[in-house]
Amino acid sequence: MKSSNVNLAGDELLEARKKIQENAGYHFKNTQLLDEALIHSSYKAENENVHVDNQRLEFFGDAVLQLVLSTFLFETDKNAQEGLLTRMRSCLANEEATANYSRSLELDKALLLGKGECLGGGRERDSILGDLFEAFLGALYLDSGLQEATEFILKLLPPIEEVKKKLILTENPKGALLEICQGLKIGRPEFQLVSTTGPDHARVFEVCVIVGKRDYAHGKGTSEKQAERQAAAAAYRIIQKEHNGTYHPGKAAVTNTVVALDFDGVICDSASETAVSAWKAARTIWPSLFHRRLPTQKNIDAFRAVRPYLETGYQAILMTKMLQEKLPISEFELHLNEHFQRIMTEHSLTQQQLIELFGATRDNWIAEDQQNWLDWHTLYPGVAEALKANLSKGGTHFIIATTKQERFVSAILKNAGIDFPEDDIFGLERKRKKPVLLAEQLRLKPMALYFIEDRLKTLFSVESDPELESVKLIYAPWGYGTANDAIIAQDDPHIKTMTLQEFTDWLATVS
Repeated sequence: MKSSNVNLAGDELLEARKKIQENAGYHFKNTQLLDEALIHSSYKAENENVHVDNQRLEFFGDAVLQLVLSTFLFETDKNAQEGLLTRMRSCLANEEATANYSRSLELDKALLLGKGECLGGGRERDSILGDLFEAFLGALYLDSGLQEATEFILKLLPPIEEVKKKLILTENPKGALLEICQGLKIGRPEFQLVSTTGPDHARVFEVCVIVGKRDYAHGKGTSEKQAERQAAAAAYRIIQKEHNGTYHPGKAAVTNTVVALDFDGVICDSASETAVSAWKAARTIWPSLFHRRLPTQKNIDAFRAVRPYLETGYQAILMTKMLQEKLPISEFELHLNEHFQRIMTEHSLTQQQLIELFGATRDNWIAEDQQNWLDWHTLYPGVAEALKANLSKGGTHFIIATTKQERFVSAILKNAGIDFPEDDIFGLERKRKKPVLLAEQLRLKPMALYFIEDRLKTLFSVESDPELESVKLIYAPWGYGTANDAIIAQDDPHIKTMTLQEFTDWLATVS
């Protein structure tokens, strides 16, 4: 067989094409379609007598692949939500996956490339091989139709559980590493910064991950978090290989309890900071209405009274405007969205503008005096101590589900001395509603899942979802709920209400 730096020709090319069809379990009726699928655009550009390449077939095959995978996942995993289905499909159809399909079929050996691409290693490049597979699939579809194409694709796919396992590693490598380490009882992974190199505007961080005094792997990235993720993924693969792939997440894991915590109103009392940030932001829009640089204590207390009706940060700007309009609390309770729409329409504001303004206001405050910004946040009594105690012993997997930006949550926790894994903070950036996040956790692995929330409406949305009936719901009356919310929660047999003292005692020991 010739080097990968040159194209096959003659009998060798014919033999390679024959091998491809044997590997695929399919023999083309119209071999011109196979010819076209194996011609790269660079080869056509260098050969005047060649008038086609595989780009049109690639376009067509991509659509076929998406349709077949969507249908297969939809029918196979009937309980999966749209978010998980999309991510599983992406895992099966991304460049890495399609390139590997090409290699398994040996399409790369018969691919005709231009001389430059041959010499430049194009035959090994994932982008070219991914496109090649899609072109081959498009040709197969045109030759035989959807049923044959579907049967062909399904033979290439790994088991669904393998896809979910890969998602865990891809999306949360640090969490996957922690789980495998605890499942195999080899210790808790610790990350250490090895070096920081490069100029200030282009820093490169190197991190190592140590488990049981052994340095398993190193990772590099443009941030310490990125380097930790790379190191964690590498360590996970090493440990899995050393144990001959016998460990399977969710089947032999010691960590079978997951505690999902809301942040504001459960862990942290941030009402005062939110009131100040909202005031500062509102002042940039309506300076004539907000004369003072900062709100008075009376203004902050007024905001705290309506805080139970706030769903996500940027809305605080609009609520602060409503307070300055001296609207009664009943308007917040009964007609909040109507007022939001009214204010945004009157002043030509969009949701995205308000989100960016609220974030920028906090960023400016942090840049001016980060410690002052942090001091406006108070963790509820006993929560920091309880969380640190449980995190230090391991065995329970904690995640934070919040509408706050993740970087803010991380900074507040670090200020309180809590080393919480950043990958386990699911904030505003993830764009996932809490019930969707909980469903995804349950679909990825079996677990006992607790969800602690101070917003009764959110608990009801979880309670009403049949897929989430196993989730143990806990209402936090010390947060931003109303007195009426507490009464309703007490009467709901599916929701457990805890006092703050009961919660912190439980939080320190749950396993």
